[in-house]
Amino acid sequence: MNIREKIEKLLKLSESPNENEAQAALLKARKLMMENKLSESDFKDTKQEPIEVATGITYTKRTNYWLPYLLSVIAKNHSCVNFERKNFNQQTRTLWIYGYPGDAQICNRVFKYTVDNIFSWRNHNKKEMKKMNVDTKTIKSATNSFAVGFIYGLKKSYEKQTDEHSQEWGLVAVVPPEIESYTKKMKVEKRKSDPYLSPEYFNLGFKEGENFSYQERLE
Repeated sequence: MNIREKIEKLLKLSESPNENEAQAALLKARKLMMENKLSESDFKDTKQEPIEVATGITYTKRTNYWLPYLLSVIAKNHSCVNFERKNFNQQTRTLWIYGYPGDAQICNRVFKYTVDNIFSWRNHNKKEMKKMNVDTKTIKSATNSFAVGFIYGLKKSYEKQTDEHSQEWGLVAVVPPEIESYTKKMKVEKRKSDPYLSPEYFNLGFKEGENFSYQERLE
């Protein structure tokens, strides 16, 4: 069995109703494609059209405004792009992913797992700060500072992985042109930077993001 046949077999296994088996097959196929300078679009027999995936995660300008930035870092490193849709008659926006099925599914899982970890820290920290009678504004600033720092740390972690993999495999995750062009004509709303970031919590978040690992959870 040559490498293309092996990857095609793994891509077919990724359609298994068994979620664990499907995700394991996707991860193995993606690694082999990167090692051999191939992408999902190279496999005509198994190629599927790119899809939109709703993450189910929402935000507003005032609440968790950093979420789209987090998704953009993760999406880029899983050969996907991200966009958002504003809910009708609401300020809430839902985050979406666009990419080939295998990439988009993994991207969605990584994003949700990362968000869960940040929210878990937020809930614990909020509880501890309330015990010390810290005001709501300070608690909110701590959460946003941690999250923004986490994103910068995660971005640095991806860049480090890219350097290592480019030397080892000769190729890293690249967003295919047909995927990248999908959001080119979409209106992107410019957001102001947060003036209330805490250096202490930003640095804490940066360290967490830099050392964050999702690989064991996915495998």
